[in-house]
Amino acid sequence: LVWVEAPIAMLAIGLFISGLGTGSISTTGINVLQERTSLSEMGRVNGAHQFTRSMSVTYGVGIAGAVILTTVDRRTGDVEAVRDLLSGDVETVSRPVADALGAGFLFAIAVAAVAAVATI
Repeated sequence: LVWVEAPIAMLAIGLFISGLGTGSISTTGINVLQERTSLSEMGRVNGAHQFTRSMSVTYGVGIAGAVILTTVDRRTGDVEAVRDLLSGDVETVSRPVADALGAGFLFAIAVAAVAAVATI
């Protein structure tokens, strides 16, 4: 799925496909809700849907970040290297940190897949 030398285009395609899935589910969900709601309750339903969607994205990003950083910490003990990379203070990281980031990303995808299946 993702490896250290992965072309940016491959990563972009993966994220695009993920976004398509999220957009499709969200659009379908709001359409179903709107079809079953009276006009007087439409604003409330739309607001609740948007709030739930925002909270879901927030929790998803938080959980993915926690999984990735926990993986980096357990494999290398150097979470500060990731912070430095994200802040722009450094442009590269060591091979062990890069490998741990890749493994953490794959593990986060696995956690997301299990969560998706569990909600069906």
